[in-house]
This record gives sequence, structure tokens and C-alpha cells, in this order.
Amino acid sequence: MTILKKMIRTITLILGFGAFITMPTTALAGAIDDAVKRGTLRVGLSTFVPWAFVNKEGKFVGYEVDVATQLANDLGVKVELVPTAWDGIIPALNAGKFDLLIGGMSLTTKRNLSVNFSAPYGGMEYIIVANIKHKDMKIADINSRQYTFTARRGAIPAQLTKQMFGKAKLLQFDDDGVSVQDVANGKADFSVSTGLDGAMKVEEYPNNLVLLEGGKSIKQTPSSIAMRKGDIDTLNVINNWILLKKNEGWLQERSDYWFKTRKWKDQLPK
Repeated sequence: MTILKKMIRTITLILGFGAFITMPTTALAGAIDDAVKRGTLRVGLSTFVPWAFVNKEGKFVGYEVDVATQLANDLGVKVELVPTAWDGIIPALNAGKFDLLIGGMSLTTKRNLSVNFSAPYGGMEYIIVANIKHKDMKIADINSRQYTFTARRGAIPAQLTKQMFGKAKLLQFDDDGVSVQDVANGKADFSVSTGLDGAMKVEEYPNNLVLLEGGKSIKQTPSSIAMRKGDIDTLNVINNWILLKKNEGWLQERSDYWFKTRKWKDQLPK
């Protein structure tokens, strides 16, 4: 709900000569207020392991699922997860398909022109996954027309590839699994990936993939919760919730579980 669409209560002032004038008072609180009244917090996300994925029992699990569920619990409402294609997830948020976007989204200035971002609740480190035939190459030598990169459409890896390796060819896919398969099969040479995701890809294809320069970081970005612009009250609630969960150690504990262990791997569908 935008500021212009919020209901405005009015008070009536009686002036001399019996004239009347109405003046606006406090507006309603926005997306969080709507969720509390509805009894359900609608959260948009995109599926990629281990941020959010469907486990063997057909249920959504992952770091972002934990964050969304805990936020809803603390608000005293139910959570409704709304899986959305990554390249259309910001337009879907702004169209009111859900209340918040909790999907491991990296904060960027360009994205901030379209949505409001909370304080960071996590972060991303990016590395390069390579076909094993390039195992001895250096990152400084791969920005060349002779090489092909893959990336998920609309995601930060695609943007980083264009910025850092603009001479190379870039193939973009809607599914991250197809992207890595092309590198593993030798149809492409490299793929920019998050640190954990890259390590998992190498574990999945140990004879086909390697982490270039041992998984050397090429970029680090903060992850934030996104909401519609103008919703200051929701931004305040979310920022304070993040602060509380950081102080409690809950965010760190959940992050460590999903990104530093593999205790959840038995939940992956075959």
C-alpha cells in the first residue's frame, strides 16, 4: 500500500463564521500493518539452495524460509511464501503480489531506485566456478572473447560477469541448475557464483568443476529485505527486528547452520 493509498483520518476544526476545514492526521502503517490485520505475512522469494528450496517432503526450507517464518512468528501472524521468478521479483513486489521480498537479494543502488531496502541481515561472497580444464587459470586472465560464462538471469552473478568479464560471452538461464550443468558439460567455461553455492556445485560435479584460484572472492555484497517505496513504518519495524535478531544471535546461528554446515543436505530432493 502506497502513502497515497493509505486511509487518512480527519479532524474537523470549527472556525469563526461557522466555516469548516479538515486536516489530515496519522496515516496507517503500510505493509506490516496490513499483514497484521490480515493475519498473514506474504513473502516473495526465489528458489535456490540453501536460501530457499523444496525438500523431499515437498516443503519449503532454507535460510530465507527461516527468516520469513521467524519474522511472521514475532509479528504474531502466519507466513505465506510466494515463489517468484527472480527476474520479475521486484515488479511483483511493487505490484502487491506479496508484502516483503526476503530472497537473499543483494543491496544495489540501481535496485534501491525501485524498492526500499532494510539494514543488511546477511551477506553474499562471490567466487568463480570453472570447468576442470581451466583449473590452473588465473582470474585476471579470463576476461576474453574466447570464453563463455553462464549465470541466472537477473541475478548479481550476471551483473558481475558483465562488469568484470565484459569481453566474454554470457549465457543466461532462468534456472541455476541449467547454468552450472553447461559449465560441467564443457558447453561453457566459467560461472560466477556465491561462495557456498559454488562449493556445492563442485561437490556435485567433482570430476567436472573446480573453484578458480581455490575459491578466491571477487566481490562481497550485503543482503537486505526489500519493501515497496514510501512505506517508512514497515522499514522501521523490519530494521528494528533485524537489530533484535542480531543482538540475540539468532541470525548468526541460522546463517551458520545453512552456510557453514551441510547438516541440511539430507533434505535435498534426489
